[in-house]
Amino acid sequence: MVQEKLLTVNNLRTEFFSSKKSSVTAINEISFHIDKGEILGLVGESGCGKSVTSLSIMRLLNFTSGKVTKGEVIFEGQDLQQLPEKEMRTIRGGKMSMIFQEPMSSLNPAMRIDKQMIEGIRLHKFAGVGLDVYEEETKNVFEDRSDEILEHSTTARLLSFPNVMITSHQGFFTKEALEAIAETTLQNALDFESGKKSPNQVQ
Repeated sequence: MVQEKLLTVNNLRTEFFSSKKSSVTAINEISFHIDKGEILGLVGESGCGKSVTSLSIMRLLNFTSGKVTKGEVIFEGQDLQQLPEKEMRTIRGGKMSMIFQEPMSSLNPAMRIDKQMIEGIRLHKFAGVGLDVYEEETKNVFEDRSDEILEHSTTARLLSFPNVMITSHQGFFTKEALEAIAETTLQNALDFESGKKSPNQVQ
């Protein structure tokens, strides 16, 4: 059975320029391909060019002095290096994403996470988002508000996106849920008092 190629990188070279005449080659004519359903691990020492390879493929070198100077990146039959930036933005997050090594470089510590999530969804940086909780939902935890219109603007905004699912706590304020929580809590207390190891104990 012939595997369908999802991504093909041919002779990719990326250079970083300190001036018009001076440059450093970060990756030099690297080639590989990934078939649909295949997982590829790119392994190497720190500084060998793994991150630069990913940034080059995603065309995320705009805010650096780096530039792809040779090669092609074929994704689903399209050369990503030749696509207009507007078309490239629909691919980033929608079909191709990058999880950065340092979370502080991905999330702004001065900005609420929910606001960043909305911005990422709006700019197609996330293909989809699933949330179990959200900020400032405490007042909803102990009340059954399943029949009410949520006034929390952030929640309403998130739910307006077709690729967002929220399973927040107010949806589970039921008799069965409370009984399960109470039984587990009481059993944990009894196990602790008798010196018995609890199956719910975190190691």
